Amino acid sequence: MPVIADGQGFTRVRDVIESAKAQGCEERTPQATIMTPWGKKHVRYLYNPETKGRYDISDFEDDEHMSASTVRAAERRLGVKLVFKDA
Repeated sequence: MPVIADGQGFTRVRDVIESAKAQGCEERTPQATIMTPWGKKHVRYLYNPETKGRYDISDFEDDEHMSASTVRAAERRLGVKLVFKDA
């Protein structure tokens, strides 16, 4: 299990993105947008070209936090082990 950045079971999305990139994944933001009740939203996801794995991060801002179970789901979909610096 990765070291969780804040010690409370949550990791910043920015840290998840950086760790995924270090493992060979790419952050992709195609030109497509989706309509929500609150307006247009850009599609954003992490992609692993080696495994063809993809994990949608459109619902997160970089400074938001992901729960440990959400981080594990990203690991499974991307096929990588996300590693974080000790807080």
